[in-house]
Amino acid sequence: MARIAHCLLYERAFEIAQYVIRNRRYLVLVLLGGVALGLISCSVFSRSATPEPRPTLPLVGSVEPQDLPDFYPSELASAGRGRPIFEKLCAECHGDTGKGDGPRSGQLGIHPVDLSDPGVRDKVPVSWYFRAITNGVVGSAMLGWESQLIEQQRWDVTFYTWSLASSPESIARGRELYERECAACHGKAGLGDGPHAGTLAQPPTPLADPRYLAGRTGEELRQAITGRVAGLDHDWSGKLTQDEQHAIVDYLWTFLYTP
Repeated sequence: MARIAHCLLYERAFEIAQYVIRNRRYLVLVLLGGVALGLISCSVFSRSATPEPRPTLPLVGSVEPQDLPDFYPSELASAGRGRPIFEKLCAECHGDTGKGDGPRSGQLGIHPVDLSDPGVRDKVPVSWYFRAITNGVVGSAMLGWESQLIEQQRWDVTFYTWSLASSPESIARGRELYERECAACHGKAGLGDGPHAGTLAQPPTPLADPRYLAGRTGEELRQAITGRVAGLDHDWSGKLTQDEQHAIVDYLWTFLYTP
């Protein structure tokens, strides 16, 4: 019986081999078709997995070298993308809302700064935040993350951190005020191309230029609004309350990031 079984197996194997030989050209076509489908699938997957290009920020002004900030973003940052980075790398010390009350804050020797305090943004520009996240802060427990985060990730977490000192309500109010009081000269998108721009003795500042905004503190921007800057001939201090000035400044930052 075993010999009969072996003979049957050999006969079946021989028949299969003959079929493959007779139809090898079809087999080759099937194999090539499978490879082609695999390549197409990989190509489609790769394209779908590639992130969409991020909007670049406009460089429309002329900035003197002495006024150029050390760092400024080239692409629109995202606080939404920065939030999970903050929660993973920063909240342990700075706390979930940036108040400096993270679980490790009491072990650092120097208490972390309260990032939710708008007064901090009055004293330093956003480029300083980026520098601190990139290189760390000498004399503190703040480490630099340049080796672990690419530049755009550092800008994303920078602006998420920056956004902790404002609110959606303030930004919305600031947008309303900006479009009503400022856009006629500075342009709706902050490019200095508003309908009244051509009637002015000097071109309006292109507020959306990252080289301008990244190097300005909140206090400097409010001084520009109230006319307390050399060369400005407008003063909105009597027309806008302090809260309204703060709201406009909160909105101006969104030329560089999406909240």
